[in-house]
Amino acid sequence: MSSRWLRLAVGLVWTTSIGCQERRLPFVPDAGDSGGSVDSGSAVEPGFRGELTGRLVAPDEARGGSFGQAVAVSGDTLVVGAPLDANGGTGSGAVAVFVLRDGAWRLQAFLRASDAAPNDNFGQAVAISGDVLVAGAFLRSEGALFAGAAYVFERSGETWSEIACLTASNPGINDRFGASVAISGNTIAIGADGESSDAIGVNGEQNSEAASTSGAVYVFDRRGGQWQQTAYLKASNTDAFDLLGWSVAIDGDTLVAGAFAEGSDATGVDGDSTNNRAMGSGAAYVFERDAAGWAQTAYLKASNAEAQDGFSNSVSIARDTIVVGAYGEDSAATGVDGNGHDNGADRSGAAYVFQRSDRGWTPAAYLKASNTGGGDAFGASVSVSGGRIVVGAFGEASAASGVDGDALDNSVSERGAAYVFQRVDDAWAQRAYLKPEYVGNAAARFGYNVAASGEWVAVGASGEPRSIDASAGAAYVFR
Repeated sequence: MSSRWLRLAVGLVWTTSIGCQERRLPFVPDAGDSGGSVDSGSAVEPGFRGELTGRLVAPDEARGGSFGQAVAVSGDTLVVGAPLDANGGTGSGAVAVFVLRDGAWRLQAFLRASDAAPNDNFGQAVAISGDVLVAGAFLRSEGALFAGAAYVFERSGETWSEIACLTASNPGINDRFGASVAISGNTIAIGADGESSDAIGVNGEQNSEAASTSGAVYVFDRRGGQWQQTAYLKASNTDAFDLLGWSVAIDGDTLVAGAFAEGSDATGVDGDSTNNRAMGSGAAYVFERDAAGWAQTAYLKASNAEAQDGFSNSVSIARDTIVVGAYGEDSAATGVDGNGHDNGADRSGAAYVFQRSDRGWTPAAYLKASNTGGGDAFGASVSVSGGRIVVGAFGEASAASGVDGDALDNSVSERGAAYVFQRVDDAWAQRAYLKPEYVGNAAARFGYNVAASGEWVAVGASGEPRSIDASAGAAYVFR
């Protein structure tokens, strides 16, 4: 086995066990100052080599934790979630941090919440910006049953320490705060897809329960060294069961949030959101921050919106590019900008690219796999960094392994795949077809989550087996 495929044990750094509610600062609406941003990738990414640089697994103590369920990368640091890790009780969860040292990915820390409890699912969602990472524990019963929480860790030298536990300003039963997380500089966004108020827009009335699982997104900013909630975001067309906050992404002063069960039949940008003629078609909402605070600036829909497509089950943003996945989309098209109205491949999935200019946001590309197949769930995960997009398809079934293998052998159910697209002269084209290195395993779910940053592409395979535990999981790193 290559020395780059590492499985190192490290000690844990524990912080004082204090309940989230005891640590939470009051909600103070944002006055509009920027939270800062981080480099989202150069305008032109380095050429993708198509090289596997590491297959990473959890320490022996974390077997069976669905390692790879969530991945995030920033610079030379990779974060991997294992939400079913059981060392703090069944399903309490854990997060692994790897760093690139001398050409190899090495385990730097294995983190658990200081007040870990069974079924919290800590690590179901992860995000990192520089030396700060955030991990969602969306089933933690903090303030209410399954209300959810998110934990913030910071690195000093080689040591990670828990510095904050975040909860919603209006925790409610089954709100699932922490279902999605994102961070950019000094701003964190947390999705709570089960939140149920009927508020509309920014900082509305939080305490009604009139729109069950309509969902919400909460924004936190670091001020004076402490994280404090500064905004409460709802859709412009809030409705029951829309699940806003299922996905979230942020870059600087622009945030995109997905409501993949939203039901209008609008298409494109800023269409008619007032009907429910395409239930489950999905929508994404763009919010931007200026001196006055946050405001919704765009309502995004698929160009071929149809019921149950699940548009926005995944979202990503880098500067002026947004990518939205729709893992339930049904067209049989392949490649870029094909016929999106040929519903010949049920739940094959798609991804949609939107570009910002002086005129606002406009559709820029419609992405499909080179080997579109029914049930592939292409778009289950998406990530954009500069001129590169990665799309995961955890249901894809070829027996290929590595990079650019035979994509047409559909003999291994839910083995999964990931697809790399590159932008050249304002046009997108598929650059690589990625598969797990482990041969022959069904239900590896490779591509359930993906992350891109600079030259690196990370892909989670949360169902990949190990010799002792059949569902231990793995994460792969390519460049």
